[in-house]
Amino acid sequence: MKHLLLFISVTGLCLSLSAQVWYKDGRIVDQRNEVKYGKVGARDWGHTPQQFFFRQVGLSGKTDTLDIHSSSQVFAEGVTYRRLVSGKDTLYTEIVVDNKLSLFSYKDKIEEHFYLQGSQDSDCAEELISRRVKLSCWDEQSDFEYKCQLYRWFLKRFDELSLDRCLFFIDNITKARYSRKSLINLVNTLNNLDVSDTTYQKLTRAKYFKRSFFAGAGSTLSIIKMEGNGDEMGQLNFKKPASPFMQAGISWIDPWYVQNLIGRFSVSCYSFSQKANGTPQIRRYNDSTRLSFKQTLITFNLGGLYKLLKISPSMSFWMGMDISWEICLTSKSVLDEYKNLTVEQKKDYIIVANTLVSGGLRSSLFLDYGKVEVSGYYKYMFDYVNQTHYTLRQRCLGLGILYHFNRIF
Repeated sequence: MKHLLLFISVTGLCLSLSAQVWYKDGRIVDQRNEVKYGKVGARDWGHTPQQFFFRQVGLSGKTDTLDIHSSSQVFAEGVTYRRLVSGKDTLYTEIVVDNKLSLFSYKDKIEEHFYLQGSQDSDCAEELISRRVKLSCWDEQSDFEYKCQLYRWFLKRFDELSLDRCLFFIDNITKARYSRKSLINLVNTLNNLDVSDTTYQKLTRAKYFKRSFFAGAGSTLSIIKMEGNGDEMGQLNFKKPASPFMQAGISWIDPWYVQNLIGRFSVSCYSFSQKANGTPQIRRYNDSTRLSFKQTLITFNLGGLYKLLKISPSMSFWMGMDISWEICLTSKSVLDEYKNLTVEQKKDYIIVANTLVSGGLRSSLFLDYGKVEVSGYYKYMFDYVNQTHYTLRQRCLGLGILYHFNRIF
């Protein structure tokens, strides 16, 4: 019995709260376009109300019930609700952007809906639809319907715009999401069509200049070739060790003027354990040598990529060049000489320059509109080890995956 009474009490409390009217300071516009000030109430301000209650200042105790037929506009503490006609529906919507191109919002218990209305379309608004539709009957490509609706509105002004402006606004529409923040930014951008060219470039070029930080990892292969012949070392045959590397940096692109060129600066780090076997010029019984050293490289890269092929809207192939300044840390440099079954060890035998300059080629496959990059590179070091009788030249081959934190195209 106690549980039944508790259930009835909780149910009654919930019903009374749901029927409770919550009032805010505001004003309304009635059928005669007269503005009245007072208290505006609704049962649920979390969703877009379709019924309001109004208490006019000076008329205590009298409460009027408002619907879409008795009031065209309701203002309550910073939020304005306007009567809107969309197709066969007439409903109250929240004014999100009020301009030449206006954006309205209607929030029900499931989701938020958005409506678009131009200044010349004062009689009816168009609901933005978030479902996917096929772009044509000849292929399988699809996109969200609200983007197609935005394109249609944009094409009404297409003849008045320069090519740079068209590319800028098309890019903004392509990346728009069906959310309040994204659509507000897009509608405000589209309302900025009529500014002068000078003002327009100041407002938009900084936004159009894109940059993105990236980070990633991969594997690199070191190839060292000896030219000449060391007196004690002989002709060395180096192994080809592979090592993981880490890389981070920033990429930038300016589609305003150069749409197919990406500049980038990055820092990478990797380490090798180099080993080589050799035979001296004057051979003795079972004479041989073995050289080993550990090498750590910190590389500062500056380069560019040029787009060669657009495979799909989200995938493209780029190639470019890098020039690098490298800090080389060499340790544990040991030369072992095997003579008549004895081993003579010489430490710090090979000396590598502390700073090196290198150049190379890079190719990249960008996925997901530039957020994921599969990158391969070939690097050649100019001055590695240069002695009187021999020279060591190093090349590196690498493959890695980089993640860009922002889309750059």
